[in-house]
Amino acid sequence: MIRQMALVMALWTLAVAGGCTTMRPVYASDGALADTIRKGDSVKVGDTLELTTESGAQVRGKVMAVTAEALTVAGADGTSAAIPIDDIRSVKTERFDSGKTVTGVALGYSAITLIGLAILIGATGATLSF
Repeated sequence: MIRQMALVMALWTLAVAGGCTTMRPVYASDGALADTIRKGDSVKVGDTLELTTESGAQVRGKVMAVTAEALTVAGADGTSAAIPIDDIRSVKTERFDSGKTVTGVALGYSAITLIGLAILIGATGATLSF
């Protein structure tokens, strides 16, 4: 029983420790989003992002290149597009969220421990006294 619980906990750790990610907006004052992107601090090659253009088109993909004029984004289907930076209304980048990861691990361990105790008590007929 202990081995099975240890295996389940190890698998849970691997599943959750891979990291929880979240889409975080790139903040900039009005008219400064293009400059923020050009500086390269907020959007980098390799980032996964969601962006909305001035015309309302939404693009999701991986950043392949950042130039002073455009972001080149590759979609999940393998196609890529160069989006003019001045045409971008909003951007969200995918970032690792340590808070979600810690919470997921803690809740998972708690649930696994409680389920294991319930199974153990049910199988042995034992009672807990405090």
